[in-house]
Amino acid sequence: MINIDRTPLVIKLLLLCLLGALSHGAHAQNEGRWYSVEIIVFKRLNNASLTEEFWAQDLSLQYPNSLQYLSEKTTSDTGSRQNFKRLSSNVFRLNNYRNSLNSSEDYEVLYHQAWKQQMQGKSRSPSIAIRGGDLITNSNSQSHSELEGYITFHIARFLHLNTNLWLSEPNIAKLQGASRVSPLPKPPLYGYVEERDLSQALKNDTAPTQALSERIGEKLDRDARQLIEGASGSDDRNGLNSNTQARTKTSKGIIRLAQQRKMRSKELHYIDHPLMGMLIYVNPI
Repeated sequence: MINIDRTPLVIKLLLLCLLGALSHGAHAQNEGRWYSVEIIVFKRLNNASLTEEFWAQDLSLQYPNSLQYLSEKTTSDTGSRQNFKRLSSNVFRLNNYRNSLNSSEDYEVLYHQAWKQQMQGKSRSPSIAIRGGDLITNSNSQSHSELEGYITFHIARFLHLNTNLWLSEPNIAKLQGASRVSPLPKPPLYGYVEERDLSQALKNDTAPTQALSERIGEKLDRDARQLIEGASGSDDRNGLNSNTQARTKTSKGIIRLAQQRKMRSKELHYIDHPLMGMLIYVNPI
């Protein structure tokens, strides 16, 4: 083993350059790998944390330009390579966890979905739209889902996950005397992001806007209102497959789950929060 402390400066620099090149090579080698991704997002039904902690309501919530949607059709073929192709529930790996959560009086599953994704570096990775739970209305009478937001995966030496999820809580502002309720951004319009649009959107993500999502939605003639009106019954968009009529609540406060996590594949990862929780399993294809 080389003792770097006793090594001449020139050799030290050469060693550092070599280590940097090896690290860069490992990152480049990982980019483009295919994985199946499965996530569960649930909320805690014990409301003690609503008053025990302070929940800021001066949030600025926006969707990024590079918002990506999962495909409408599902597949049971876990080995095929189609980006953001949703997997059928019969090949989910976390069904037992979902069933356990739903059987408990302390939790409620808001979102359970799995898809296939080709992992890219940070600058080339789109954000994936997430929505689930009951329907809600806010102060401007827009319809939203109880859970909204997005998550972003990228790959370097390890897999990395960034979450930006928003849980509407009917009583949070009233309980804490908030003078202002954080507004939810306009729901993204449902559709596919074309490769050329996604590439441009990634370049523009320093200033997120709704423009790209709106253009895509107009092109497909499918807006958020149509989604919400069709959300009752079996709603596989949220991965819930519920046969019950969707309930409607009024939003009077927002709880945000914004975390970063480095993770390994083939391991179950858990993101904790006083009012929410998230399970993630990523498996190489």
